[in-house]
Amino acid sequence: MFCTSCGSPLPANAAFCGTCGQARGAIAAPAPAMQPPAPPMAQPPTAPASPFTSEERIVGVIPNASKKSGFFKSETWNLLFTQRRMIAALITEQMVKAEASRATQEAQAQGAGVLKRLWSTATAGTTLYKRYLSMSPDQILAENRENFCVELAQIVSAKTSTGSIGVFDEQANRTYPDLLTIRTTGEKLEFQLGSGSNAREAARILRALLGDRVR
Repeated sequence: MFCTSCGSPLPANAAFCGTCGQARGAIAAPAPAMQPPAPPMAQPPTAPASPFTSEERIVGVIPNASKKSGFFKSETWNLLFTQRRMIAALITEQMVKAEASRATQEAQAQGAGVLKRLWSTATAGTTLYKRYLSMSPDQILAENRENFCVELAQIVSAKTSTGSIGVFDEQANRTYPDLLTIRTTGEKLEFQLGSGSNAREAARILRALLGDRVR
């Protein structure tokens, strides 16, 4: 008689194998089968990297450009340029009043004299364009429902002309501001350039973006 587990000889009256301890007549349990390793989980495909590494941002400003809105009315706009569009932000009366109040309080806190305080208040609205330098284009458009944009690709031509601000025309009894005319695929936009802007600077900004479309 031999052990069914290790094959060692067993005495006739043995109940267990003296070599491996297996009970006489018991069948050794088979070794557990090796399980194949689980296949690796499929990973979701990775989106290709965008070829554009920079966000849209303000790259040029033509401040305080006025445009006729009626026979005797005009509106003043800040013209903000990004890599792909022109954004026109309306300067409202409420904005000017709020900025004038802020400028007055700031001048008083700095101990400025009366004349300096009056000057700060009078010119407060002309620097409103600075607020947009820290805003995104979408935030600028959302600020006022009148604000609008024009894609640079839609601009057919742009022209600037130098006026006679500071040179009085005695015959016409007036002075003439610098002008900016922008023709798009759908309309013509005409602006008079005000404080902080002039034809030469406007042409420089536009030429960098529009190239030979600037006349």
